[in-house]
Amino acid sequence: MLYFNPPELKEQIANAINVWVNQFNFLDTLVDLTYTLESPVDLIDDNFDPAKYSNKTIDSKTTLGVGLPYWNEIVAMSYQDFIDLVDELQSTRLIKNTIYRSKYRSLIRVKAINDRASSLVHHIYNVNNKIFQSKPQNLTKFKKILRNAVSNIKLELDDEFIQIISNNIKNQSIKNEEETKKLKEEMKFYNQFYVSNTNIDGIKVSYSLTSGFTICGAMLALEEKFTTGFSSVGSDVFVELKFEQPISESIEKDILQAYLFELSSTLGIDFEVFPFFDNDDIWVDEDELKTYNTSHILRPLLLGRNMSDVLELYNQAIASIDPHVQILYFTKVIEYVSQTVIKMQFNDAVRAKLLSPRALQPDANFISELEKVIEKQQSRRKDREAIKETVLTCCEASELAKVAPPFLKKLKAISSNSNEEQISQALRAFSASLYSTRNSIAHAKANYIPTNDECPERELLAFSNCAKLAAQQVIRWYNFSSEINKLS
Repeated sequence: MLYFNPPELKEQIANAINVWVNQFNFLDTLVDLTYTLESPVDLIDDNFDPAKYSNKTIDSKTTLGVGLPYWNEIVAMSYQDFIDLVDELQSTRLIKNTIYRSKYRSLIRVKAINDRASSLVHHIYNVNNKIFQSKPQNLTKFKKILRNAVSNIKLELDDEFIQIISNNIKNQSIKNEEETKKLKEEMKFYNQFYVSNTNIDGIKVSYSLTSGFTICGAMLALEEKFTTGFSSVGSDVFVELKFEQPISESIEKDILQAYLFELSSTLGIDFEVFPFFDNDDIWVDEDELKTYNTSHILRPLLLGRNMSDVLELYNQAIASIDPHVQILYFTKVIEYVSQTVIKMQFNDAVRAKLLSPRALQPDANFISELEKVIEKQQSRRKDREAIKETVLTCCEASELAKVAPPFLKKLKAISSNSNEEQISQALRAFSASLYSTRNSIAHAKANYIPTNDECPERELLAFSNCAKLAAQQVIRWYNFSSEINKLS
């Protein structure tokens, strides 16, 4: 007798299989891995009779194999996971050709845009291959292989005899529970990298880089957006957000931008959002694969006021491979934050003047001095001055020195022994070059008058990397500044 624990599980499984097979039209994609049934689809057969089976119990943790059309592999999941998957797929929608969003998670496809990220993608591709190559054959394929193997001896085999032979072979292939446990572990759903979580408005949201068998692959198959040459489960990498309660699109965007920034800033791994259905297969040389430690600790995501806008500017910079474009957007980051820096300096300078005892009985001289303080502060609102003040306030010179291009001699010479004046001069020179280089890129060459502070063309890539680090430092300073002072 075949039992279900709890008894209502049978109906839940049958409903899920019915949707999978008849509504989704995913035929011949379910495989029994416990050797209890010939196929899980038997459960929705009108002639299904539990009494015909030997004494076994199917519970929520019992494992079945799940595949997809035009995908030659299967993954192992519990019946409860399968029920949840079917339920989730019915609520999943593609948003702006970019995000697959269900009531439980969002997956945003991303593409590597620097060497470190590409190496990580190659590593993920290799891990997935190792997992999928360990899968057992599905029963239909096994029957075909068995028929071919015995065809040379001219035996007439009926399905019942083939089933007896296949059961014997399967029972021999899995000798004990430990081997079964190991096999199921190898056949996990997907791989997650750099997993962490945050709490927003009382809702816990976890985030990671994810690849393998996901709701995206299932939706691609469901929407028939695949071909014989394009598997529904490929080497795609996603930013996955999982949440206990629905979150707004604005929160989703904030977390995405902040996570991409942390990957870039902390690990040097640059990704950009990459719309679906632009099949961009990556062929990998295994000798070039790197082993990645996925236990890196990321800082908490930068989710404060106005952070999403400045992070989006940064992520637009790293999404380009052109150093000219990168410099433009890294400078935009610094300009965005400069308004807050100037405001804070203005407030501090005017407050210091007004706290003078003379402010209680201001005479003409005091008012004249106050006007000069205000004029001096207002002059800093000009682009060149604003960028300079922001670099001086937010940037750490000794870190920038490590990536400074050769033409920035003062900055490159900075060390732990440098004094305050040397550091100030180095940062001023860097800000002047950033301002002038940005202008030389943004303005028509015929109308631009060089200042001799511009970065030489041959060093633009190195200068862009230096500007990138400066933008990271500026963003982190902005995050820690008072919410009251933040301007955008």
